[in-house]
Amino acid sequence: MNNLSVVDKGDAGAKHELAIESFSNPDALLFKGTKRHPLKATVCGACGNVNFSVENYKELWVNYQKK
Repeated sequence: MNNLSVVDKGDAGAKHELAIESFSNPDALLFKGTKRHPLKATVCGACGNVNFSVENYKELWVNYQKK
């Protein structure tokens, strides 16, 4: 099963899609250029194994290297 959304319930039952955050300008005091990378799940129907992925992994990698 591919491309399944991963959600969490917040206050008052509001749903929030789980995501990884990265920053295009991590050294800034304000306005770090926060980028969200929503998690998508692939689940094996035979064993239940779950793998997560993000669509824009290249941007995530570039921002991660700026740390």
